[in-house]
Amino acid sequence: LKPLCAPGASALALEAPINGSCRLWSYCTFPITPLNSARDTMLLARSLALCVLLSARADDMMPVSCSYLQAETIATMGSGLKAVSSAVAAVAAGSSSSISRKQCTPIPEVQVPQDLEWQPNGSYRLGDVVLLRDRKTTVGFSYHIVTWPNSLASMYIRATNQRRDFSVFLDCIRQKYALATRNLQPASLIVLHLRLGDVLDDEKLKDVPLTDFLNRWVASRPGNRSTCFYVPPLSAYLGLKIPASARKLVLMGNPYFIVGLNNMKSMAYAAAVRARLEQLHPRVEVSFRFPQPPSDSQRQRRDEAERVDDDIFFVKTQAATFVPSGGGFSELLAQVAKSTGHMVDFSIRNLRPFS
Repeated sequence: LKPLCAPGASALALEAPINGSCRLWSYCTFPITPLNSARDTMLLARSLALCVLLSARADDMMPVSCSYLQAETIATMGSGLKAVSSAVAAVAAGSSSSISRKQCTPIPEVQVPQDLEWQPNGSYRLGDVVLLRDRKTTVGFSYHIVTWPNSLASMYIRATNQRRDFSVFLDCIRQKYALATRNLQPASLIVLHLRLGDVLDDEKLKDVPLTDFLNRWVASRPGNRSTCFYVPPLSAYLGLKIPASARKLVLMGNPYFIVGLNNMKSMAYAAAVRARLEQLHPRVEVSFRFPQPPSDSQRQRRDEAERVDDDIFFVKTQAATFVPSGGGFSELLAQVAKSTGHMVDFSIRNLRPFS
């Protein structure tokens, strides 16, 4: 079904039912315009009815609940919809207990700020969306919804106007990855997150040599009294405790974040961390989990959110021990790991100055 919003609005279309479930991402940041024809009206009504019917029958793997659909709303679309309206009302009334369990659900009351013109460096910023939800002028919520409509960030934006609402965020993960959780092996890895990319290779840090990052905590804004320290020096890894049973340690991060291929210090820093950890823990296999080098294609941009979301799911399902470092995304990963019942080692993160 085509979006039913005014030109330029953040409109998201209804996806066709797939594998016995449906997604209704019909959301406008501008008022909905009148439907063009009786056929459009009937198509929308049938789609809404189908979504509610599927919600009533589906189990907890249902990606999105339709609890916010009201029979009165559908009835106002045209006089010929009373039968459909009644059917929807009956189904909704009979499945209220199932619907109420779903927290990550789009709700009309959540107002998405009109910040489409504000593009956060063209990058997907899941940590900022969840942790800084009320800073409406600095995150780019509409930009995320339009660019990555099926992402965890967009699901969270539509579902709540609160920041740090981890119960909602965890439900978003559960819904998006419901099918992927089947037949998973028990978590057995140590996953250490490295904040890379712009925090080492941004233009404002061009005069800071790699040796500074390797030997001390470097503020993200040189010359200012910044409390933002993202990159641990090599000495911070000396106290990392590796469980006796652990055999694999994964260094996870994105050395291309914001800076693309202009990331020489990020790559060198990651290699130095790996070498130090291999020296300290020779029986442990140390590997990288990095995305593929970026390109300028639209597909690459679209896939960026999926890679980040997959990192969230990877930590949730594979990290028996998670080690955060600096930055908001590291904190978000730690919250996911902790909520899942995994061990979280804050020893490196707690060494940050002013932490």
